[in-house]
Amino acid sequence: MKSPHKTNKEIARSWQEYHEAILTITFVRWLIGLAILMIAFVVIASTAAKTIVSSDFTNASILVIQIVGVAVAAIMIVFTIVDLQTRTYRTLRRQNYMRLELESIALFQFDIANTELAAQIWADRPLPDRSDHVAAIRVQQYVSSILNLFEIAVRSRRIDEMPHDAFASWVIWIAELCSRPNFQTIWTERYPDMRWNYISELRQLIDFGVSLHLELGNGSTESAVAADLESASHALVVSFFSFAADMFRCDEIRHWFDESGKQI
Repeated sequence: MKSPHKTNKEIARSWQEYHEAILTITFVRWLIGLAILMIAFVVIASTAAKTIVSSDFTNASILVIQIVGVAVAAIMIVFTIVDLQTRTYRTLRRQNYMRLELESIALFQFDIANTELAAQIWADRPLPDRSDHVAAIRVQQYVSSILNLFEIAVRSRRIDEMPHDAFASWVIWIAELCSRPNFQTIWTERYPDMRWNYISELRQLIDFGVSLHLELGNGSTESAVAADLESASHALVVSFFSFAADMFRCDEIRHWFDESGKQI
């Protein structure tokens, strides 16, 4: 079983390879197109020069036809390059998203194989004492692995390389993590400096989600005094989704839940 830390390194490497492939393919295609256009214009310029020197204006119509033909060919080359680039971009984007989903599955499998560790976050088992350095580091690295996946998802959504509805399904996972008391302790008290390892959008999402649930726990929100705490929790999730929708200007996130907190 691969550790989450290792799989996240693999994701980061594939992410870099993905962007390098895009740049390489784009450069090569434009280089080929430019070379073809240069050759065509050299041929036309040579023909035009010969026509002017010889004053053979009877071939002017042929020269015009050649120029028009090369112009049409140039336009077709440009459109072909753009179309191929678009297709390649879409294919690589889908592949990169699938890698991210597969790595999330690998993380779930890691949870199954390491239930005691996962339970300290998802089942609210007591966190190890700070004096137990090995156990404390394991928990910290486990949380970092989850956050690394979240960061990749947030980054890919920020640059519009992740389907909007797919990212909305990740937002609920982020919201669930923010609701866990032990994660709140790790994020706000035990390892407050770990926040600076992640991009601004993810920090803002987690800060907002954690603060919502801390307020619910402290009874300092109107939802917290409601008789139905489950409804109050749903209200916080809807609020979290609204915050994420505003951040990414995404209606798919905003309408992921109806007013009762049930998934549409």
